Amino acid sequence: MTSSDAELTRLLSEARAWAAQDPDPATAATLTELVRLADGGTAAARQELADSFSGTLQFGTAGLRAALGPGPNRMNRVVVRRAAAGFTAFLTDAVAQAAPVPGRAPSSASTPATTRTSLRKKPRRSSPPPASRRS
Repeated sequence: MTSSDAELTRLLSEARAWAAQDPDPATAATLTELVRLADGGTAAARQELADSFSGTLQFGTAGLRAALGPGPNRMNRVVVRRAAAGFTAFLTDAVAQAAPVPGRAPSSASTPATTRTSLRKKPRRSSPPPASRRS
């Protein structure tokens, strides 16, 4: 078995495992078909699988953006769920670290006056009432 055969076997195994756990029947079916085609020797399907499983989708300046499809390097329900779970864990840790310690007075640095006042709504200018129509 060559290294490319071993890589294809690993890729097909990873794709099958992903399809088995994918909560979206559409992306699971797409992935199952890609696996079938790639296993049958279709070069385009192998390339698509390789790209779909080449890594995990990363946050960029515009958030998570990628082509829709199955795999960790595409936008799909599994990736969105994982990102949401990661963000939730981050927020939970941040809130826990920012929570006041019992017996310690809150620091004025943690709630600066500029933050408190910047959150207040600014009054909107009222526009003149519409002109009444004559009948």
